[in-house]
Amino acid sequence: MISRRTFVSASLLAGAGQAPSLAHAIAATSGASSPAGTDRQLMLAINEAATATVSIAALYDRYEPVAKILSRVSPSQVRPEPFIDVSLFRAELAKQPRPAYIFNKTVDLLAEEVVAGRYLPLVRTAEPYVAGFVASPNFKGDGLASLKGQLVLFPPADTMTARLGFKTLRQLGLDYQISDSNTPQRLPNTVVIRHVPKNDVIDSIIGNPALSWYSAGLMNPSALKGWKGRVLAKLDPQPNWSLAARADLPASVVSSAVEVLSTLHQTADGQKALEAMKVRQFVPAKKSDYVSLLDYLR
Repeated sequence: MISRRTFVSASLLAGAGQAPSLAHAIAATSGASSPAGTDRQLMLAINEAATATVSIAALYDRYEPVAKILSRVSPSQVRPEPFIDVSLFRAELAKQPRPAYIFNKTVDLLAEEVVAGRYLPLVRTAEPYVAGFVASPNFKGDGLASLKGQLVLFPPADTMTARLGFKTLRQLGLDYQISDSNTPQRLPNTVVIRHVPKNDVIDSIIGNPALSWYSAGLMNPSALKGWKGRVLAKLDPQPNWSLAARADLPASVVSSAVEVLSTLHQTADGQKALEAMKVRQFVPAKKSDYVSLLDYLR
């Protein structure tokens, strides 16, 4: 386990531009060195989609248990590398060699990698990804058609939840327009969308009667589970948080990874890893799961 002192030193080095990545900074401060050619190949890159309130040290603690378990079936040690910004995660996937494993909470991004043949699906959470539109206390409309002429909050545009929301509106034939104004204006027969920087602020706005100009908000599954108010509509279930392996890993490694990840709930250390990730159970994933998702979003 990397110490918190090392995390602080690594963060300072990275922030000062003295290290190309946090991983290299950790190696520099700890006196460790990576064998040539293995530094990036055994990375578990994590698209965390976390809020700014979660420290990088806490994220390493969250994913180190599953990385250790993956190390048992991999050619060498696997280390976690969390990214809280989707654009940084995308940039990591564009580098060579690509991370050996990826864990993605923005599942449409993983789906793109799987469908393109760059990664092989391993497992996904047993619970599907179900987002939904929720109503503010002051909004009397019923169903998504009632959002015509209303102001609606959406999560960031690069999230899967937002993409699913756009697709749902298009399927229903509802015109929408995105506003960058802090005080957006209603438009007749048009859903006016305002993006927020973080998913978790939507419930605090929609749930506040004093902010009555927003009629509804689109929530991701995690936020929707904790919502105590009225739900206008739940979206179609989709594959949820998923793990994938780089396509050029040996087939024996891939099959062993599927086996160990899908049985984590059956062992004590596996249960600890699941609890850290806030996952109940993983089940084997199929490429068709992600083909269907991308087909739906098109």
